[in-house]
Amino acid sequence: MTQTMKRNLILSVLCLICALLLIGCGNASPADVPAPSQPAETAAPSAALPDANLEPVGEPTPFEIAQKYIDRPLDELIDVIGEPLSSEYVPSCLIQGGQDGILQFDSFWVSTIKDGDLETVNAVLEGEA
Repeated sequence: MTQTMKRNLILSVLCLICALLLIGCGNASPADVPAPSQPAETAAPSAALPDANLEPVGEPTPFEIAQKYIDRPLDELIDVIGEPLSSEYVPSCLIQGGQDGILQFDSFWVSTIKDGDLETVNAVLEGEA
């Protein structure tokens, strides 16, 4: 991995951690965050949209599996997909005496909240390691 790639990865992780801390510590709620702008008319007709009742084709990706573990203990997720490549922790602004964690997996990141011995999955974010 080149120095530029390492620097960009570190900057991306730091930005992600800062964003998570601002969301957790700030007075902003999800309703305060503007929705992405969407065009007035879509080019694809509604008939071309996939049926929401259909099951996904093939095996779920580790990212898709991890998304199902939000608000569940991190240990359960690790039992299913394995150990993270790395992890970083900072003092939590959500739980007094707790820690906020960001764990790097192969193709995604997991944000956690650690309170004593219990570490809970808070969010799953796409992104290459």
